[in-house]
Amino acid sequence: MPLSKGKLYAPTFRKFLHASLDLDYSIDDIEQGLVPNEVKLLITPQLIVDYFHMACYGHTNPQENDFPTLKRSNTLLYWKKAISNYMLMGNSQWDEISLRGNPTKSKEVNDCIKDVMKAEVRNQGVPMAARRAMEYKEFLNLLTIVRKRANCFGMMKLNPNVRV
Repeated sequence: MPLSKGKLYAPTFRKFLHASLDLDYSIDDIEQGLVPNEVKLLITPQLIVDYFHMACYGHTNPQENDFPTLKRSNTLLYWKKAISNYMLMGNSQWDEISLRGNPTKSKEVNDCIKDVMKAEVRNQGVPMAARRAMEYKEFLNLLTIVRKRANCFGMMKLNPNVRV
């Protein structure tokens, strides 16, 4: 059975609350919605941006010559989604004038993530750790090498009808 959003996002929201507001709620409390609304109202776009900067750059005020060498933009996008899941007005945009709405949907947070994306495109950020599937030619080359080595040691008898 797949995990619910609450179970997936609760650990991320817990780390955010602990790092940003120095509050320590259990994952069960967060999943059950026991985080008071007063705490959620304390969350601002600047608080989220500072948390993201600390995670990516190692400090909250990156300069022009700093590069995000600790986290990638996809991590920030996931964190943004996890934090947004627990916001009071999760579907509404952030209103800069009344300071209401979902702070994860603010221009400041989106600009922070865009800056990390730009650094990744320029190869100035964290290197990609994604794996890719082996291409057909690579597989054939690997198969040829394995068969040659196995043949050298007399471990494999090749079928004369199969060509590599």
